[in-house]
Amino acid sequence: MGSPLLKTPVHRLRRLLVRLGLLPAPPPEEVLRRELEETIADYRRAGIRIGKDCYIHGALLPRGDPIEIGDDCVLTYCTILGHDAAPALFLPELRGAGLLDRVSLKRRTVIHDQCFIGAQAVVLCGVEIGPRSIVGAGAVVTRDVPPGVVVAGNPARVIGTIEEFVAKHRAALRTNPEHYPGLDRQ
Repeated sequence: MGSPLLKTPVHRLRRLLVRLGLLPAPPPEEVLRRELEETIADYRRAGIRIGKDCYIHGALLPRGDPIEIGDDCVLTYCTILGHDAAPALFLPELRGAGLLDRVSLKRRTVIHDQCFIGAQAVVLCGVEIGPRSIVGAGAVVTRDVPPGVVVAGNPARVIGTIEEFVAKHRAALRTNPEHYPGLDRQ
C-alpha cells in the first residue's frame, strides 16, 4: 500500500521540502498518528467498519471483505479475512469466464471491542473474536474466540484469560517498570 502520506501531491511536496531542509520535519509521533488516521480512513472508504480509538498498523484487511472492528482495538501486522477464494478452484460453478470472474465465499468477520491481534496472526473469514480478547502473534484463528481470553497457536486455542494476563503484567510492572518504557509520560 505504501506510505499513506505520499498519496497526494501536497504530501509529496511537503516531504520534498522537508528533505531539502526548507520545512522542519514533523515529530515522529505526529507522522505515525497521521499515517494511522489515513490508514483507518482508507479502510473505511473501502467499506470496512472500524470503531473508535483503534490502532491499525501494518495489517492486511482486504478491501470489499465484510469485516467489522469494534472500538479500542489494536491490530498490528496481522491479516483479517472476510473471504475464502479456495472453493472457486474446485467448484466449476464458481470459476466464471476468467481469473477475475471467480466467486469467493464471503462471510462476516467480527472483532469486538477491546481486542488485540498480534503480528502475523491470521483471522479467517466468518470468525468472531469476543470482546476483551487477545490473539497472540502468529496464531491462526479458524473458530470463534470467546470473550475475555488469550488465544495462541495454529490452530488458535485458549491459553489463558484476560484476568490472568492482567495479573501477570501488573506484577511485572511492579517488579520491572523499566520494561514498560514511556510509563513516565502518563
